[in-house]
Amino acid sequence: MIDIFVRIARLFGVSKSVGEIYGLLFISTAPVPLDYIRSKLNLSSGSASQGLRLLRTLGAVHATYVPGDRRDHFLAETGLRKITTGFLREKVVPDLMVHEEQLQRLTSLLDDMPSGSRPHIEARIQLLQSWRRQARAVLPIVMGGLETGA
Repeated sequence: MIDIFVRIARLFGVSKSVGEIYGLLFISTAPVPLDYIRSKLNLSSGSASQGLRLLRTLGAVHATYVPGDRRDHFLAETGLRKITTGFLREKVVPDLMVHEEQLQRLTSLLDDMPSGSRPHIEARIQLLQSWRRQARAVLPIVMGGLETGA
């Protein structure tokens, strides 16, 4: 089971340990504390903490209270909509903003390019800008549909 989530993590460019942590929490029958995660998966404290922090940011994991235990215990979120929305919000949308800055910088460098290749590069920059605009238009619709269950 854990291997499935390691493969999914790698597919989305996330570290193996994040997939391992999510997989362990996914198959666990009860909330799990950090020290159990570390020992069961043989992870360093830093790797386990960082992986949990990312999973919490994405909404894939949440902390819960266990009576009589002061430690945080963690549960996997099993709602695909919530996880997908969190991933889009935290990973995809910010990257679109970075690409906007890069495209502006490329556009500003066009005048310094050889005149023979300038039209081709300019057309490619315009194509990338079009893709970015389309993605920015579609993402809110996709995220809204995921959040409302459409």
